[in-house]
Amino acid sequence: MSPNPKEKACDNWAVVTTIYPPSKAVQYIGKLRNWCLLVVADIKTPTKNVYLKHLSNQNTKYLTIVEQKQRYPMLAEAIPFNHFGRKNIGYIYAIQHKAKMIWDFDDDNIGIVDTIKFNSISTSTDYAEVCTKYVTKFVNPYPYFGGNETYSWPREFPLQFIKDNRTIPKECYVEKQQEFGIMQALANEQPDVDAI
Repeated sequence: MSPNPKEKACDNWAVVTTIYPPSKAVQYIGKLRNWCLLVVADIKTPTKNVYLKHLSNQNTKYLTIVEQKQRYPMLAEAIPFNHFGRKNIGYIYAIQHKAKMIWDFDDDNIGIVDTIKFNSISTSTDYAEVCTKYVTKFVNPYPYFGGNETYSWPREFPLQFIKDNRTIPKECYVEKQQEFGIMQALANEQPDVDAI
């Protein structure tokens, strides 16, 4: 579906899905200059009017469930309700509305971001790696992000493979600079790291 030309287009979109009223993080990001905030509604999310009364809706788009189904029927049906994966609908919306950068954030975390540096980050990197010769179909990406913990546990990663070194492929090479446009920041409050 093509974007409506009357709808706001932004270079920078911050995308969140939530079931709560606007948190401190949402309110903070909603006030940032040069950023548009996209709230992807879920079944338990407060209604549009209730949600937006707490925010400046000049740069905020609240994507209702009805809109999600109308705009992206196959995707809206494929992603379950009550699931953070509904953010993917927001990514598509942002891309259709001229996004050059997408900031994926959680409403229950207060991000640690220097927005000046964040806005100046190059959208290309030579850290994109191609890994071959997988021995297992599971890959633990956390070691590539420089964490000190040897066995960090990504959500949904099968626990029985957490100490299996075959899930960390060694045969990788840099193919070429790759462009990317979705970023996530570190969190200072209630980061989503699971513990056992």
